[in-house]
Amino acid sequence: MDAYKSDKEQWEDIKTWLKENGAWIVAGAALGVGGIYGYRYWQVREDTRAIAAHGRYAEVLNALNADKRDAALAQINALDADYSNTPYVDQARLALARWNVEHARLADAIEPLTLVMSESRDEVLQLVARLRLARILIEQHKIDDALKLLDGAGSSAFDPRYREVRGDALFAKGDRAAALGAYRAAATADLPGVVNTDLLKLKIADLADVAPPLAAPAAASKEPQ
Repeated sequence: MDAYKSDKEQWEDIKTWLKENGAWIVAGAALGVGGIYGYRYWQVREDTRAIAAHGRYAEVLNALNADKRDAALAQINALDADYSNTPYVDQARLALARWNVEHARLADAIEPLTLVMSESRDEVLQLVARLRLARILIEQHKIDDALKLLDGAGSSAFDPRYREVRGDALFAKGDRAAALGAYRAAATADLPGVVNTDLLKLKIADLADVAPPLAAPAAASKEPQ
């Protein structure tokens, strides 16, 4: 604005500019306020859904703790129908699978684990479900199916645990040397807490009879006198 204009002239310029641009200013302000309100509304809505989904998940756990499997299944179906995009659906299915295993219903644990493995948006939960499913297949003496399932996992931070379970499968198959190799591979991982180190040492020690013997030192050759 020209500094040499009179106050009256400057005010007239301001009024003209506002007249020409006022609508855009109001629209921009409305959009800004609307955006903030919309985000807050979305956040409140998501928080409310998360709380409701957690409540449903708690009902699943309560039903399983009371050994009411059918009631738990009904709650899981409702949870999946209303809150399928929340992690509580996966957690509920894993809880159901665990209950089935603890109650010697291995076959019934397969479906919920398969759903988590194939449908979860969480890669970690996919790996957990795949590993638990492989263990069930080993218990069912479906060793080749278990090995195929383990092969399909790809590489991850869970590799040591997968190697250990691979060793369990190979041991169940009767291939003790290959099982020992898998256990040793699991033991070399520098990832504390991924495997039970003490248990793994016991498994390795149990297969010590198939370990190759240490090479005897070569006898010193004597040159003829």
